[in-house]
Amino acid sequence: MYQVRTFLTDRKSDGIMALGNDARLLLAAVIFVTVYSMLWVRRKGKPLLPMWIIFLIGGILMLLTGIETVKQAASSIDIQVLVFLFGMFMISKGLELSGDLEKMSSWIVRHGVTPFRLMMLLSFGFGLTSAVLMNDSLAIIGTPILISYARKVRIDAKPLLYALAFAVTIGSAMTPMGNPQNMLIALQSGIKEPLVSFLFYIAPFSLIELFVTSVFLLYIYRPKLRLGKESIELTVLNDPELSKWSRTALAVSIIAIIYSNLAQLLGYSPLIDIAEASFIGSVFLLVASKRRIELLKRMDWSVLLMFVGLFVFTEGVYSGGIFNLISSYILHLSGDNLLYFIVSASILISQVISNVPLAILLMPLFKQLILPSQAGYWAAFAASSTLAGALTLLGAASNLIVAEQAQKYGESISFREFAKLGLVITTTGVVILLLTLKLYGL
Repeated sequence: MYQVRTFLTDRKSDGIMALGNDARLLLAAVIFVTVYSMLWVRRKGKPLLPMWIIFLIGGILMLLTGIETVKQAASSIDIQVLVFLFGMFMISKGLELSGDLEKMSSWIVRHGVTPFRLMMLLSFGFGLTSAVLMNDSLAIIGTPILISYARKVRIDAKPLLYALAFAVTIGSAMTPMGNPQNMLIALQSGIKEPLVSFLFYIAPFSLIELFVTSVFLLYIYRPKLRLGKESIELTVLNDPELSKWSRTALAVSIIAIIYSNLAQLLGYSPLIDIAEASFIGSVFLLVASKRRIELLKRMDWSVLLMFVGLFVFTEGVYSGGIFNLISSYILHLSGDNLLYFIVSASILISQVISNVPLAILLMPLFKQLILPSQAGYWAAFAASSTLAGALTLLGAASNLIVAEQAQKYGESISFREFAKLGLVITTTGVVILLLTLKLYGL
């Protein structure tokens, strides 16, 4: 594993030199712990501050302390991600205001008639769909649907939101188009037929883990999932015109996203990327709908601000040296076992910088260690970096989307409770992943 040590040594020279390495590391660690503490501490069951404010504070502190420069902070903000989120949130808001999300929640009421059926429906429904339609999209659309459903049947919405967050993470692992990090790995690894390879190596793990997660959540939350026996009113107030344009906008975006993903996987340069595909749908909706001003006013702007803060905060964590410190420790624990290093590095570092930037940072290293013909190891990287999102709220962008959106509807997702559930789900997931990969001879 000489290449790993060389890579980490070279990376130590990155970043700014106004502060010494030790001072920068100490300051970054203090800010990192402060941000985590603000996410963890709650008052009367509710967070002290909204997450978008917490991450903005973290990013500002990274700048004020000199851990990163303004230029580094500006370059860390991924405009494509913000454009994608804007597009999907706009379409989701149209579906909500038109009453379509209420209709979807009514469909769940009719079919999720027992706690077991409900949990399986949510896990496999959202999980399998996320393998085709980017997991962040489902997090945006699914959150208000499940909150509406919970209020119809008078149960706690939190178990359903946890099921959504875990399902879109685990399910998205099995294909290149399921999430951004998988797409990055599929495109840059050089493996042939990435869709086939991912399904071959990862699908068994994802399907087993979806079932295990469903059973675990059912065991933990069964008392909170007892549906009322009284009659449930399913009449939905609707705006037919807005519904028509919102559905059309969603269909346009989905078709464009699938086209973009497939074109890249087949080796072609698509005319549009997934961010532009999402944006096209939202622009269509704003132009066609008479309620465009209301849609803009009711957009979830705070989520976009949260991601701006998260990008700047993450850049500070990396520039401060925390990434190198953790990587070196993982390397020591992993010894010379490449599979264990890939899985452990992906799981642990994702809790510091989230799984998409993790994939970006580790790709140069893994391209030195893994040949394009070693599809199993690339699949292990994709699966483990995705599974990492199940450990804490910070592990995946989709978790943060669910939590921040839920807060808008008066529902609180606990960082602490998520981590307790995530520890069990991620641990069982790692075991299942390693066992399935070992069966393939890795």
